[in-house]
Amino acid sequence: MVPEVPLPDGPVLLDGGMGQELLTRAGGSVGELWSAQMLIDKPDLVRDVHEDFIRAGAQVITTNTYTAIRTKLEDAGLGFLFEPLNERAGKLAN
Repeated sequence: MVPEVPLPDGPVLLDGGMGQELLTRAGGSVGELWSAQMLIDKPDLVRDVHEDFIRAGAQVITTNTYTAIRTKLEDAGLGFLFEPLNERAGKLAN
């Protein structure tokens, strides 16, 4: 049984476009596995973007895992990174 969660009284603000913001701040393209690569190379930048979204009023923060999914990582020969990258993404968003 799934517990009932009360609905908010007003709108809920989600975070912004993580991918575009990371690409802008990193200075351009970081490859096909951009979100996974940023978790490896620039975790502080990922955390900074989350914090900026929160400061801007976001009430919901999503993890930076768009390309850190099992199938994409396995296709690139990096399937072994699935769990550590997703764990890192969760910690950074938290």
